[in-house]
Amino acid sequence: MTEFTSRNILKGARDLVAAKWIKFTYGDGDRGYCAVGAVYASEQTLFWRARNHEEDPLLDCPAEYFLCRVIDPDSHPDDVSITRWNDAPERTHEEVLEAFDKAIELASQ
Repeated sequence: MTEFTSRNILKGARDLVAAKWIKFTYGDGDRGYCAVGAVYASEQTLFWRARNHEEDPLLDCPAEYFLCRVIDPDSHPDDVSITRWNDAPERTHEEVLEAFDKAIELASQ
């Protein structure tokens, strides 16, 4: 079973975004996901898997924290909008995947 950790949530979210990335809505399995929607979907999936195995699904640190640190390392994570960053007209799919890769690396330390 996959552990309920920020790293694993980010890995699952990256997989969702890699499959189909969208802007301006969180998304779903049919339409694809934005960065935030993918994190929420991955988090929910891993949470329920952990609960079904009688584990206490508490996170070491919210997965969004690591994504915020990558998106804008000079700002406090509370001041960073992943949604605004994802939806920026100039944002590319490759940039979003790269941000997830860096956030996964950061969460692994």
